[in-house]
Amino acid sequence: MMSDQISAIPPRELEPGFWWLPQCVPTGPVFDGVRAHLHASQFLIVGSDATLLYDVGFPSLNSDLHAGLDQALGDRPLDWVIPSHPELPHSGDLEALFERYPNLRVGGDVRDYHLYLPEYADRFHELPIGHVIDLGDGYSFKVMPAVIRDIPNTVWGYEARTQTLFTADGIAYTHHPPPDDPDDEDDDTFHLPGECLLTSTELDVEPTLDQATFVTRTALYWTRFLSSEPYFEELEQILATHPIRMMAPTHGNIVTNPASVLPVIREAHRLALVEGKSARAANPFAKPTAT
Repeated sequence: MMSDQISAIPPRELEPGFWWLPQCVPTGPVFDGVRAHLHASQFLIVGSDATLLYDVGFPSLNSDLHAGLDQALGDRPLDWVIPSHPELPHSGDLEALFERYPNLRVGGDVRDYHLYLPEYADRFHELPIGHVIDLGDGYSFKVMPAVIRDIPNTVWGYEARTQTLFTADGIAYTHHPPPDDPDDEDDDTFHLPGECLLTSTELDVEPTLDQATFVTRTALYWTRFLSSEPYFEELEQILATHPIRMMAPTHGNIVTNPASVLPVIREAHRLALVEGKSARAANPFAKPTAT
């Protein structure tokens, strides 16, 4: 069935030297029993002085990532990787990248990465929040606090030239699966070929509450127990001091209309908490399970 297949997607150069390298994978049955698709995106910045990749994706899909890197980098090496956090969709391909790029450095909040890859311990570099890596050509990468996180050492990032905020599991959402019959022009429920590489304003339909709520309550399990309002207030402060044209979640199309999409994400967080309270009230002794 087409909706169960992993889509191979070519990289997209959003601006000269700024690349989106998405993977698109089937996830849980959330739309009428049909598997929705979920991005596991990586973002590459190719400056004149250095290159940097934010997140590295699943090791099982690394052939797509490596092909995209070869296309975008040419004969340039990959100098930096900033993984958002040590979870498989975000840092699973680090070992293969260390082997491909002998001088690669990995930075961010890397307090425990050496436990996963002790043989590369000398290539992990602790970078504090606010640290800026100058990449050349006006490109830079600023290590940002992860306002919405799923583990303690999650980090976000900010690129000033493109005014992009990299948000990992924050601001995430699924998208509809491809149609069983891609030639069925009357089927507007599903995404069409090529839509995995479209931004939120290029798509015909903006992210829905269902799409955002599924990822919120699954990837951010704590939202079932705690209010996210203080974190969205903190995010508003960041947006007030960092001009934002794009928000780049690992899971979801790039958001180019934050003012429209953020209220949907915020409501998804509120709904995840409401659903969690309702479930606990119905059965307070139920064993917690992930969706």
